[in-house]
Amino acid sequence: MIPHFEHAFLVALGRSILIELPVLWIGLRTLGKVSSERISSPQIIATGFLATVATIPYLWFIAPLFIRMSGLPLLGIEGAIVLGEGAIYRLVFSCDWRLCLGISAVANALSWGLGTLLRHMG
Repeated sequence: MIPHFEHAFLVALGRSILIELPVLWIGLRTLGKVSSERISSPQIIATGFLATVATIPYLWFIAPLFIRMSGLPLLGIEGAIVLGEGAIYRLVFSCDWRLCLGISAVANALSWGLGTLLRHMG
């Protein structure tokens, strides 16, 4: 049986992936006008998945060891995650920094907001 904290992490990870991947795909295709010939949907999905899996453990497991996870410190960690994921998108997709950071910021804001709402709804 998975302990409560680890179960909550896996649920949050799954929610983050389900929320952030469509934002990444829509952002690249509409705002970035990136064609499927240049970057395939499987590439977008794989990169989004890896970016989320690479960054969310810092929020759940590393950062709480050093800072209180509320208010400004939480906002700072989320900002660092936006930068990290944006950098991954930039490296993989070679798109404009502003596009990569903007998509990352929107994806993470929606992920955090909807995740918080769903967690409080039960």
